[in-house]
Amino acid sequence: MTNDPSGFYDHAMDALDRVREHYPQLPDQMRTIRSSVPALVSRISAQILDGVGTYAATGERRREVVETAVLEGVGLFVDLLEGLPVACDRVDEVFRRMGGSAESRGPAGIDLIRAASQVATTSAWHELRQAADELGLPPEAIGSLGDVLFAFLQHLVDQVDVGFNASRNTRDPEVIRRRLAEAVLRGAPADDVRAIAVAAAWPLPAKCVVVSADLVRPRLPIAPADDRRVLCRVTERYVSMIVDASQSEAAVEALGALPITGPIAMSWPVPTDEAHHAARWTRRAIRLSRQGLIASAEVIDCANYRSALWLHADPALGRGICDEVLAPLMREKPYVRAGLAETLLLWLRSRASAPALANVLKVHDQTVRRRMRRLKVDFASALADPDQRMTLLMVLEAVTPVWLTEAGRASHLGHPQVADALAAADADADALYSSAHERV
Repeated sequence: MTNDPSGFYDHAMDALDRVREHYPQLPDQMRTIRSSVPALVSRISAQILDGVGTYAATGERRREVVETAVLEGVGLFVDLLEGLPVACDRVDEVFRRMGGSAESRGPAGIDLIRAASQVATTSAWHELRQAADELGLPPEAIGSLGDVLFAFLQHLVDQVDVGFNASRNTRDPEVIRRRLAEAVLRGAPADDVRAIAVAAAWPLPAKCVVVSADLVRPRLPIAPADDRRVLCRVTERYVSMIVDASQSEAAVEALGALPITGPIAMSWPVPTDEAHHAARWTRRAIRLSRQGLIASAEVIDCANYRSALWLHADPALGRGICDEVLAPLMREKPYVRAGLAETLLLWLRSRASAPALANVLKVHDQTVRRRMRRLKVDFASALADPDQRMTLLMVLEAVTPVWLTEAGRASHLGHPQVADALAAADADADALYSSAHERV
């Protein structure tokens, strides 16, 4: 016997083994009637076609379908009675395909098959009793065989239902949208994604954004997002949504309406075929936020933490890069190191003056000047080379928040008005210089 996921055939064969223990002549008797199977198939098929009004009015194609189903069912049942190995998965697939075909014709299609199965059950039971009488089987044996027959026919009807439901699910808009979300977020081949997107009536954007958040508790069942612009994928522990980059606020709003906990992480715009990477970045951002490695916020914009996402992708590699690039700072005590790193990072971001940096850092101008003189000596070669300067900036972006937290220092990096404050301070300094120059 081949694949039997339902376990029905194992159960049926056990039941028939018990019948054969009491009636060992049964297999030989079944072999004697095998030659009459074609006539039996014709009789049952004719009764189905006559008994179901719509079938009676159909053409040769419907007759062939009915006869094929009856032939497969009768042949398999006789094999079971003889105790032969059976190809149950092949016959089950025939009936599942019938269910799938019926689904394309709407509810009436499955109703017709169920009506036909009732006619087939009545006809098959009549044929079995008649054959058993001719073979001289006692009533007890006929009753046992009848139980197996009814269970067998119900199993075939169940396969029809399986095929019907599977086909219906492939047409259910919500199911298709879930399939599309799964395909996009696992990085499926572009042709597959496009085909599912057409079926889902969801235009693939040139650029998309992924937002993610953790569920309040694992395996919490949630309804899909009502917003049709948003694709939603729900796992055991978190939710991810995909949306056109121009509509990122819609995804954040839809995600915020679900039972989530902690921050929402939002990727920067990426091509749709890179959405699976974006989803990974959002999950990493949430993890880093929980670990205190990036600033906590209601919505984490991953674009502000690219360096941290990159450096913490491989912690061991990240530590090696950090030790190499920031070697002059690694000799300092944590508190001093954090202050120097924050100063250098803000300067690399803005190239602001000492008064502007001092205003943001809440320190004296001379403190900033002293730090910068030292930093420009320690990192002279890196600051002189554009590539090294970019690497220095990326590493500082990733590790400075961690160092500030470890040293117990307040961070000024995530303040939303940092850039404005730096610009304003520089503007004030320019104004004071101009005023003094005019007075001179």
